[in-house]
Parts: sequence; C-alpha cells; structure tokens
Amino acid sequence: MTPYALILLVSTIISAFVALAVWHRRTSTGGTTLFLLMLAIIEWQLCGAFESMVTGIPAKIFWSKVCYIGSLATPLLLFIFAIQYTKMEKWLTRKNLTSLCTIPAIIFILTLTNEWHNLIWTSYTPAPDALNTIIYGHGPGFWIMIAYNYLILLVATLILLLSGKSSRKIYRQQLELIIVALVFPWAGNILYLLDIGPFPGQDLTIVGFTLTGLILSFNLHQFKFLDLVPMARDLLMEKMNDGIIVIDNKERIVDINPAAQEIFSNKTEKLLGKNIRQLFPELNNTIKRNNLCGNVSGEQEIWKNGLKNTYNINITLLDDKQGNPFGKLILLHNISELKKTEEILRESEEKYRAIVNNTHEMVYIYCGERFLFVNDRICEITGYTREEIDSMKVLDLVHPEEKEKIREIMQRRADCKDAPATLETCIVTKNGEKRQVEIAISSIKYEGQCAALGSARDITERKENENVLVQAKMKAEEADRTKSEFMTTMSHELRTPLNSIIGFSQMLLEVPGSELTNAQNKYASNILKSGENLLQLINDILDISRVEAGKKEVEAEYFDIQKALDDVNMLIHPLASKKNIEVIIDCENANNLLYADIIMFKQVMYNLLNNAIKFTAEKGKISVTAKSEEKEASISVKDNGIGISEDKKEMIFEPFKQIDSAKNRRYEGTGLGLALVKNYVEMHGGNVYVESEEGKGSTFMFTIPQQDISLK
Repeated sequence: MTPYALILLVSTIISAFVALAVWHRRTSTGGTTLFLLMLAIIEWQLCGAFESMVTGIPAKIFWSKVCYIGSLATPLLLFIFAIQYTKMEKWLTRKNLTSLCTIPAIIFILTLTNEWHNLIWTSYTPAPDALNTIIYGHGPGFWIMIAYNYLILLVATLILLLSGKSSRKIYRQQLELIIVALVFPWAGNILYLLDIGPFPGQDLTIVGFTLTGLILSFNLHQFKFLDLVPMARDLLMEKMNDGIIVIDNKERIVDINPAAQEIFSNKTEKLLGKNIRQLFPELNNTIKRNNLCGNVSGEQEIWKNGLKNTYNINITLLDDKQGNPFGKLILLHNISELKKTEEILRESEEKYRAIVNNTHEMVYIYCGERFLFVNDRICEITGYTREEIDSMKVLDLVHPEEKEKIREIMQRRADCKDAPATLETCIVTKNGEKRQVEIAISSIKYEGQCAALGSARDITERKENENVLVQAKMKAEEADRTKSEFMTTMSHELRTPLNSIIGFSQMLLEVPGSELTNAQNKYASNILKSGENLLQLINDILDISRVEAGKKEVEAEYFDIQKALDDVNMLIHPLASKKNIEVIIDCENANNLLYADIIMFKQVMYNLLNNAIKFTAEKGKISVTAKSEEKEASISVKDNGIGISEDKKEMIFEPFKQIDSAKNRRYEGTGLGLALVKNYVEMHGGNVYVESEEGKGSTFMFTIPQQDISLK
C-alpha cells in the first residue's frame, strides 16, 4: 500500500464520521445536500485509494474514471448547499438544476468514452520512483471541467461571503469556517495542476476535502452548524420587541437580539460567549432553581438606569429532530405596564369592594341559581353567614309565596327574554322574619361568565309607613265623606225652617204700615235679611259639599255670554246701586256663544261681582271684560277697591278663609264664594287668576276652554 493510498483511506474514515454527524442533522436547512456532498467526497477518496493501490494500467484507468463521479458531483453539491444555506432556494428550479448538471454529465460521458476521442486525457505514463501512479496528459475536456468547477465553486464562495456580511457573529463564524474549509481543496487542486507536491501525478484536491471535513466537524460541534441557521432570523429575532437569548448546552450565549441588548444595555460582542449565569443575579437564581431542565417560566425584576422593570421569563429547551438537546431559548417579555395595570385594578377592586361592603344596600352577583358574590349587608339583613349563603340558592332567601314569580323572572333573564329590571318582593331571614325588598337587576360579565348583578334595598319600614299613610288617607276620606254628607243633611234640614222664617218675615213686611209699629217693621226686616244671608250660607255650604263629594256635575250647553252677563248684572244691580258703584260690561271681543254650565257660569260671575262690590268703596267702578280666543274664552272682573296683599292671594280661594278674620271685621261673608269660583272653573278645565295691589284694587280672571266638553 502506497503512502498516498493510506492517506486517502484515513481521509475516507474521517469523512465518514463527518457524514454520520451531518446525517443526524439532515432535516436542517441544507443538511441533506451536505450529506450527499460528504458521500461524493467519500466516493472520490475511496476510489482514489483503490486507484493508488492497484498495479495494472487498465485497473488504474477504471478507478480513475469512477473517481470522476465524486469529483464532478462535489463542486455541484457544494454550490447547491450554498444556495440553500443562504435561503435562496427560489433559484433552484428544475430548469436551473438541469442546466447545472449538463456539463458534468457531458464530462462524465466523455470520461467513460475517452479511448474513442482522448478529450479528457490524451496520454498516460507511469510516475517515476515506483509510486505506482499514472501521470495523465490532460485534454480539452479536462480543462473545461476544471473551468466549470472553479466557476461554480467561486460563485458558491461569493454567495456565502455576501451572506455573512449581514449575519450576526455566530453565523458569520459558521460561514467563515465553511470558506476556510473550501480553501484546502482549492489549494490541493492548484498543486495538482501545477504538478507540485510530495506525490507527483496524485490529485491533492481530495486530500484537501479531508481537511474540509474536519473543519465542518468542528463547525458542527463548536458553532452548532446546521443547528443554528439563520432561518427568517430578521423576522423572528431582529424585529421582535421581546428580548431573545439563545444559549448552548454549556450555558454560553450564542445569539441575542437587539431587544435583549437594550434590556442589559450592552453590545452583542460583549454578551456573546458569556455564561448566562453571569448576566444578572435575578435570572441566575431562576436558572439555579430549575437547573435549566425543561421549560421554565417566571417573573424577574431588572433594574436599568434606576428604574425597575418586570419581565416574564420563559426558558425553552431546544431539540433537534432526533430529540437531542443542543441549547435553550430565553424569552424576556416586559410586563411592567401590565403589572402597573394589575396594581391599579387591584386597588380599584379593593376600593369598590369596600364601597360595596359598606353600602346600605344589599349587593350580590349570581349565575344560574347560585350566588357568586354577596356583600356584608346581605349577611346583616338575612342573619346568614357568608359561608352559609355560598351554599344556598337565590330562591332559598325568597318567601314561599314569591318563589314562583322570582323563578319565572330569573328564567326569562337566563333565556335573554324581556324581564323586569326592578321589582319588589319579600325575603325570609334566618330567624323567620319577613322583610320587604326592592331589587334592581342588570346583566354583567363576572370572572369570564355571564351573570346578574342585583342591588336590593330593605323597604320594610317604608312599606309599613306607606300602609299607615294609606290607612290614614282612607280614614280622612271617610271623615271627609261623612262631613260632606253631614253638611248636605244639615243644609237640607236647615233650609225648611229658614224658608218659613223668610216667608213669614216677608208676609209681615207686606202688612199695611198702620198695623205694625216702626219697631216691628224694623225687626221683621232684620229677620228677613238674616234669614236670606243664612240661606245663602247654607246654599254655598251645600254646593261646596257636593263638589268635594264628587256629586256636582257640569251640565254644559251653548249660551250667549252677553245675555248671561246681563242676567247676573240685573241680580247684582241693587247691591251696586246702594253704594253708587258703576258696573261696566264689555263683550265686544267675545263670541256670542260659550259651551259651559250656564248656572255655574252665572254663580261664578255673581260671586266675583258680589266680592268686587263688597270691597269697593262708594261711587267706585267695576269693569267686566269678556274675550274669546282660538282655544279659550277669558272673563275678567276689575275693581278699584281695597286690593289684596301679596301674602294673602293664595288663601282667598280656600274654603272658609277670609282676609279679615277678626271678630270686629268690617266685611261680612263666609269665605266660600271664591272657593266655589275656583272649583266651578276648574271643573270646566279652566283656571282662575288674581292680580291685585293693596289699596289700588283687584282684577279676577278666569278662563274656560273653547271646545265641546263632557266634564264631571
């Protein structure tokens, strides 16, 4: 065995180990192509060794031809690997691959048929010094092969160099070793072509590839060649906001992205190769606790420029396709704002929980029929502890008579149907006491599930007070009805004797004067006047009682306003004449007809004019004005009498209330006239107003709607 053959066999063994290592990483980018490249090198080396060992010329030529398989495939596979490793696979189309393989295929065919044309080698002669080697005379086909191989090797080298410029240090180191590995085959081939070297006629290119294999092996183990490849690295690491650190099995940093550099305020060159346990104490403690086995997640506080930032740290084991661990990935996610938000939410929750627990209302949240939350007020009202309520259903607190109603409302709300948002019901406390509550319910989200928020107010005392008020109101209404009935009865009973008194008084006054003395005539006149006043009082009381009892009805009809006012004027004329008071009636701006109760209308006018005459001095003046507008008719009675003070305007329309209530008052009256005026006008849907200034007179106005009405 020649020394050259021994070198090639050793090289074959080395290349086989490299190929085995690559085989385990064949699923990585370019892994399969690199494995095929190593097989081509092994074939080249093994056939070269056989050529060096055999002695016959035909045998040497045979193994030399077989060597061309490896020598032609090696540059081509190296070129394809460079394309794949630099993520330029789009160029590896079927058409381009066919073009790349065309020249090697032609060269190989020419090699097999060289005896016919001598294009690959023109001659061969044994080497001197008994090296068992043939020195070939190279033909044009051989030089074409060399030119082609050099070209694609040069292009592959340039692709790797250009790719390395934009890569980070770890990948530049991988590419630099690959390029260094390519220098040795280049050098061996040049020595062969120049016929320089220790073995004349022997191709040292294949020995150079042995050194290439050794460098690739070192690259595989030291820099995780094929384990850490720049697959879409710009997108995955460079542009991520989260910090990413990649460490190897020896806990050395082999890669770090800009976000992580920013966290530690350091440059990449200073961090690469540093042990992760030296980076900062907090992360070191996390790693120690978990010993970097499996996936680790936790929170760490990192101080930077005097400010504290909280990071969520995830440490993930990195495996190759065979499950062998080759490193770990550390992801640092800044959750400082999230922690601040959580703190704000926690403080807010505590604040609102304090408010809810200290409110006087019962607040609760339920889902289905179960309580999810109750405040302290519920425990105070019901007498149950919070633990007891947690084991109860909502309906357990409801009074048996109310359960069906509440169950139906809860079911409608659960089915997203219309349900009352507020309701009143009755609950039962732990000691059996019934409590009336007013509840407001709304739908909410609570801890990720649909729920109902209820706010209940204890209205037991209010309900009791309402019942007392209702009873009092009923008693008052009953008393009022009794009073009205009594007044009606008394008025009716008093009218009979009064009519007799008035009638007999009138008869006495009709007796010829010679039969009655002056004193008797005076007495009879006083009796008649008092009886008439008393009868008027009884009639007013009877009318007020009927109105209050709801027995007085409006009997509306169309009548002439002018004629009605003239009739009232005739009745009131004697009273006005006694005091020489002028009464002026103006109906020019009024429609002829008004739809109302004529009796009530005349009563209203009579009472207003009677009051005006009563409180107007002698030789005074009273003006009555009637106007009609589109929607209502208005009548006013204006006098220049004593007037009304501002604080007395409201009371004059109340029954039995008079401005001058002293025993020695100057003006007589019962205080019912204006009360009747107000009631009668309002029964027509109208309103009464008064304008007055003390000492300057008063103006009373009332309105009646201009429309057909059926009022009671």
